[in-house]
Amino acid sequence: MKINTNALTFIAVGVMMEVLLSNAAGIRNTQAKDRRFGRHLQDENDDENSCLSIMDYLCSTDDYSTLCDVLQEYELADAFIDGKWTLFAPNNEAFEGMPSSVTDDYATIMKFHVLEGEIMTFDDLICTGTVETMNGQESRTKCAMKGAEKYQTGRGNSALGTMPKIVKADISVCNGILHGVDNLLLPNLNIAGNNDDDHDSDHNIDVVGTCARHNNSEPELIDVKGNQLFRRTLIAREFLQDDDEGRIIKVTFKLCKDESELQFPDTGYGPSYIDVGVGDYFRLAPTREWWNYTGVPGGPRYSGFKGVTGTRAYSPVGPMQNNTVELMVKVTTSKYEFDKDGNPRTDCVAGESCQLGMSRLLYELPLGEDVLFTERPEQSLYVGDDCKVGYFANNINVKRGPLDGPYTINFIGQGIAPTEINVVALSELKSPQTKKVTILLADSYWSNVEWGWTKTPSNDLVRELFQQQGKYGAKLEFKYAISREDRPESTLGQGRIDIDRIKKAFNVTEKPTGTQDPNVKWLVVGNSGFKTTIYPMLLELGYDLRLAPDDEYGIYYDGPNSLYTKLLEDDDPYLRDKSPLYKYYEELEG
Repeated sequence: MKINTNALTFIAVGVMMEVLLSNAAGIRNTQAKDRRFGRHLQDENDDENSCLSIMDYLCSTDDYSTLCDVLQEYELADAFIDGKWTLFAPNNEAFEGMPSSVTDDYATIMKFHVLEGEIMTFDDLICTGTVETMNGQESRTKCAMKGAEKYQTGRGNSALGTMPKIVKADISVCNGILHGVDNLLLPNLNIAGNNDDDHDSDHNIDVVGTCARHNNSEPELIDVKGNQLFRRTLIAREFLQDDDEGRIIKVTFKLCKDESELQFPDTGYGPSYIDVGVGDYFRLAPTREWWNYTGVPGGPRYSGFKGVTGTRAYSPVGPMQNNTVELMVKVTTSKYEFDKDGNPRTDCVAGESCQLGMSRLLYELPLGEDVLFTERPEQSLYVGDDCKVGYFANNINVKRGPLDGPYTINFIGQGIAPTEINVVALSELKSPQTKKVTILLADSYWSNVEWGWTKTPSNDLVRELFQQQGKYGAKLEFKYAISREDRPESTLGQGRIDIDRIKKAFNVTEKPTGTQDPNVKWLVVGNSGFKTTIYPMLLELGYDLRLAPDDEYGIYYDGPNSLYTKLLEDDDPYLRDKSPLYKYYEELEG
């Protein structure tokens, strides 16, 4: 097998994906052509802008100065002299972090933002409908919030996982109308990563619509919990942090035709979906050809894969309607040097003879190779020699009626916990019953979470919440506990989370058990040791939390003050209420 030695260089670099999505199923709605050509549009900007041309407006408005420069540089400004036009105008922020495959083809891409010879208002854009752009390709309108939010997209946006939202609609000018958007509209291009010349370009791969599952209805692996796993192909890897303070990557996998987290078609085991808004996850395992992987010359060496019939859970972080799955993975090297109690390992030599795990394999696996994936929410009871643990799906422990709530939702997380916390928080922030969301994150160094504010073309749901927290105002608050350095971002002081820091972060006091407000919900995300440390502190504060059924590890909690409630062994996860986030993306797909 071919090994990608450059994956071991340990150099931080932002890399993006090159994903060619298959055509979405469904009936195409086209936009009506009977627009009132050249009609006068009334809005708050009419008096100020009616004598300005499109270019006059763009070049005199700070938010669109980059677009003005691009149109002039590529000699597209003169196109707007005669006739009537509709322009989806990217604001300055939309141009940030674009890969070279986009910036090298601005002439084609800018024409994809233009409708020639017609004026289309926000209301004229039909949900799930398409419009023909100046470059000859069609752009599709997607809607959310019952049409109150609209997005204008191309196939290239699906490839990069971006969704251009109309953030300022119906800007009337004398020769047309503009709609401000917060991302570039991207046609069907070969979208590649923004790689430095010093790094190989094998961080993205063109999969030409193939599916690693090979239409095989039989699982390639059934793990010790009874989960069935099938092949999917690794197509992109992005290094979010890659230094001595931590290593975090984002990997992207190609799904089969018509698959997304919203729907996995019936391939012999019934249809399925993964609802990340209630904490659903995928389990991964290596394919058989990687069981005996020993590393590459010059890099760390291994004695094969540890626990080949076991699986590792990862929370998906990409938009749910995409034909891909995006995962963020924390890659640790300390476990190869120390055991779980923190003592130096004696069973192997780090970098020479230790077995590697799934996260490390994802860090080194060449693009184009396959990994085994589950396709269904986990709902199984594991009975071992000395333990019994129910790995059951979650439900959200809130009611959605107009008279229910309001709810205060508190999260405490460690390390890579934002992959679950931020996504579930995004979901609950879409609920009118949510009053306040507070998130307390524990990390060793500020750099372990600082990547969340780095804007790239492949932004995901985790970074969306970090970067857009301002739009929620007082409804959303982040707190940080940094243990190994004193940082101004942490108002709790340097140190680990303890009960006093919890009181300060969430402004709570200790009360007798059962007397705390039942509309305050808690979720702790982290490893088993973190959960068994934090949950007792919440019990000490008087919150009504109870160990979930069939959990002898003490890591899953239920009860009135728990955000999650666990299903029982015989419950059907497909009968759960879908999360607000699932419904949001379901509406976008029409």
